[in-house]
Amino acid sequence: MYFKNAIYFYIKLHINITMKDDNQVIQDVIVVAYSEATRTFAGAIDTRVRGVMTIEREANEEILFSEYSEDVIIDYGLNRDIDISEGHDAAISIRHNFSDDAFWQPRLTTDKKGHASFTTTFPDDITQWTAEFLAVGTPKQTAKETLYINSYLPLSARLSIPNFAVRGDRFNAIGRLTSYSDDSVKVVTPYGEVTFAKSYTTDIEATAGDTDSLTLEYSLMREDGFSDGERRTLPIYPVGTMEGKGEFVILENGETHTFAAESKAVSVTIHAEATELGSLLEEIERTVSYLYSCNEQMASKVKVLVDKHQICEALGREFDEKSDKELRKLISQILKNRNDEGFWGWWGVSNTEWWISAHIVEALVKAQKAGYEIDWNTEEMSMALMIALRGGDAKLSDRVLVMLHNLGMKADYETLFKELPKLSVESTIRTRLARLETKAALGLATTKDAQEIIAMSTETMFGGLSWSEKPTTTQKRYFIPSPDYTTTENTLSAYRTLQQIEDTDSLRTKIRIYLFEQRRMEGWGNTYSASRTIETMLPDLVAKAEGKPLADPALRVNGTHITEFPYTATFEQTDKIDVAGEGSVPIYVTAYQQVWNSTPEAVSTDFSVSSKFMQDGKEVATLTAGEPVELVVSVTPNANASYVMIDVPIPAGCSYEEHYQNRWGEIHREYFKERVSIFVRQMNIEQGVYTYTIKLIPRYTGSYTLNPARVLMYFPTFFGRNGIGQLEIIDSK
Repeated sequence: MYFKNAIYFYIKLHINITMKDDNQVIQDVIVVAYSEATRTFAGAIDTRVRGVMTIEREANEEILFSEYSEDVIIDYGLNRDIDISEGHDAAISIRHNFSDDAFWQPRLTTDKKGHASFTTTFPDDITQWTAEFLAVGTPKQTAKETLYINSYLPLSARLSIPNFAVRGDRFNAIGRLTSYSDDSVKVVTPYGEVTFAKSYTTDIEATAGDTDSLTLEYSLMREDGFSDGERRTLPIYPVGTMEGKGEFVILENGETHTFAAESKAVSVTIHAEATELGSLLEEIERTVSYLYSCNEQMASKVKVLVDKHQICEALGREFDEKSDKELRKLISQILKNRNDEGFWGWWGVSNTEWWISAHIVEALVKAQKAGYEIDWNTEEMSMALMIALRGGDAKLSDRVLVMLHNLGMKADYETLFKELPKLSVESTIRTRLARLETKAALGLATTKDAQEIIAMSTETMFGGLSWSEKPTTTQKRYFIPSPDYTTTENTLSAYRTLQQIEDTDSLRTKIRIYLFEQRRMEGWGNTYSASRTIETMLPDLVAKAEGKPLADPALRVNGTHITEFPYTATFEQTDKIDVAGEGSVPIYVTAYQQVWNSTPEAVSTDFSVSSKFMQDGKEVATLTAGEPVELVVSVTPNANASYVMIDVPIPAGCSYEEHYQNRWGEIHREYFKERVSIFVRQMNIEQGVYTYTIKLIPRYTGSYTLNPARVLMYFPTFFGRNGIGQLEIIDSK
């Protein structure tokens, strides 16, 4: 007959801090002590964040010591090898209190003799503990010591089990008997009588049932009544995956929508995000306050300050005198920086950069139209541009022709446009868009041009439109473009062209969705992109206001007025939610219900997901215990997506071989016992397949279910996943 009895052991730590006399007087000496288990197997050890709490001593309790840390000595009154068999009785002793942390003592202070002590109860682990002791006096008086404490039993029964299981998993836990005796030992276990020397290992078959946890025990009893054993519990997770069912909509001023719930029994979560108009002013201030002032940056500041004047009028605010003075100062400095050709380079008076010169001409013309005086000779500049135009460089010619038009030179622009060098079939999207923008700027764009622009576009997950270059085999992967050769600039070029073509309002709305997406993610980048984004969108935002002041976004949810974003709320026992958008910018709204799907099939509407196990460069279907393996997950976005999480379950019979972070393209990884969550800021359809690798070590033989790997966003109605998988781990024998 077996009797159960808990065994505890206590250790008193005496910490003596010896200090040399000195003339410095302090009010407290703080001692911090903590201990962690030292693991020898491949697996995860949680990292705890620890703080130090300062305890003030009484003012009359003076402690004198030297400023040198080596004169602060930490001494231990402790046997470093702990035999925890003391106190065992004839009953079966089952150890069950396991932890990676033995003690944490942040409040210790020394007495007048420099002594501090505490009593602690160690967990039941048979392991080596690493104990750290820190002593702190004045800022220059510290000491740190490390103590290794071995807790052991001369004869022990130990149990190793997986960190978790999925319902239906069949696995072999591992029972281990260990003896430090030189002679053979005869014991009785729950599975029969065993005679062994030093060690003995056996498999313990187990099946994860329909409960939420599984508890296993393994024990021994010697003939003289000595006993030991371990009881361990693992969580059991259901087969399947959580999924969000619902809708996603983008609302502009006056638009309404009704979300219908699939079931009243499941709560409905609504989440909304938007960019406040005040952020446009913040973006302007960020651009104006930028530390450096090359010619491009000064032109960008001129543009945004002119836009600020217009935004202030639209918002019913005054344009401040400081901004007006700054604008005039910038214009004066730009004009001083013209070179002998009458144009501008990057910094000061330097060789002509045509994209910078085009940007500056746009800024000065814009300021001139806003009523600011510009002292320049546009006729001389126009003649110089005509000479450059005849140079025949297609990339240069489009810029030059638009600059001529912006300077107000009278010419037969239709003929000049036709004389531009023809583009080749291999021309980049940027070059083709520039040609179409030139055509639109000259008033020559047609509906056919809009169709050509749409054909080059890429749609984001939220329905926004952007234009990015398609990678080619000859393109360098890590090529860093100039500020005017980016996806944002391509998109703005398309937007400006569509502004000159009738019946393109809906297309421009989709482009604004993309541009506001970028603002929500990380701003509009450099000063060049920020200034051009604001000036490009602003006319449409003002026009949509129909003479009324521009308004920040607002949302009505079942009649409740919401003005702060992001907004999240949960509704119980409801069959529908009515929402209405207000304001001058788009509002992203989703309503969804989280339900557990126990028979999930692969979903690839938004993302395609696949996974496989790789070993030595080859795909494997069966894993071998003790042989490292890589779980490789491949994700293909069907549209550009931002703020993406890849959630990857691992087999219950495996543990992590290593935890690595911040691989290329990733923001963060979070390692849980049953899965890894990988966070990615951006996924672009142009790149194609994104691959993520998780290094594992199979440890427990058996048959396992692998729940689907899934890809999610902040708006959980956008997702993708693969199906459920099955996996065998076999013995290396």
